[in-house]
Amino acid sequence: MFIHTAAVELGLSGWVRNLMDGSVEIEVQGSPGMIDELVKRSKTGPGRAGVTKVVIEEQSVDPAVKGFTIR
Repeated sequence: MFIHTAAVELGLSGWVRNLMDGSVEIEVQGSPGMIDELVKRSKTGPGRAGVTKVVIEEQSVDPAVKGFTIR
């Protein structure tokens, strides 16, 4: 919910999901400044989260993606 809330607040599109190993996968698109802000927030996470690393991979923009969902 932390990433979903932040992404919606920042006007980003894409999705987020929790993986079985406890990590979180995010696919996001939008303005570079807002994406940078989401990355910044993801590095600290919610209050009790233990973020150990953030990996970023650039991909092509999909104009069909609208809104931000939890998978």
